[in-house]
Amino acid sequence: MDENEFGRFYGEHRNAVYRYARLLTGSPEAAEDIAQECFLAMAKGAFRPDKGAARGYLLGAVRRQAFKRFRGLQREVELNEMTVAPLSAHSDLPGAVAAAVASLPALQREAVLLFSWEGFTLEEIAVMTGVDTGTIKSRLSRGRATLRLLLAPFRSYVGGSNGTVA
Repeated sequence: MDENEFGRFYGEHRNAVYRYARLLTGSPEAAEDIAQECFLAMAKGAFRPDKGAARGYLLGAVRRQAFKRFRGLQREVELNEMTVAPLSAHSDLPGAVAAAVASLPALQREAVLLFSWEGFTLEEIAVMTGVDTGTIKSRLSRGRATLRLLLAPFRSYVGGSNGTVA
């Protein structure tokens, strides 16, 4: 990839890379560091086209860097087994949704946000994370179920018992 190609690639993907790193770490500073490390590796030629799409490779690199940081703090198994606190019906809906999503275990939060907010397919997420599509489906399903429970107090605001909060 020459300098001009890299510049275009960086321009197209910098926001997605930063958002994904921020989503995984919860820290703007860590997200900036991870994004820089990943783009630097791309500039140095770490990506090979025979490995698949550059975007998938780059976001996979973001994930690896983020989880490398987590390993210093706690084990990945613990991240998937975290419990969540119920939300109050007196909270505002946007804040409650943000809090509910933030309280999901990291692996479920990752699947929910990549699929629902970033618009990646199950197959793309599976490639990024290095796990089977079935595993992504399971994480997505568990995350959505947890969000439905956490956001149940808000159903009356968005359509009654059949509201589409989660």
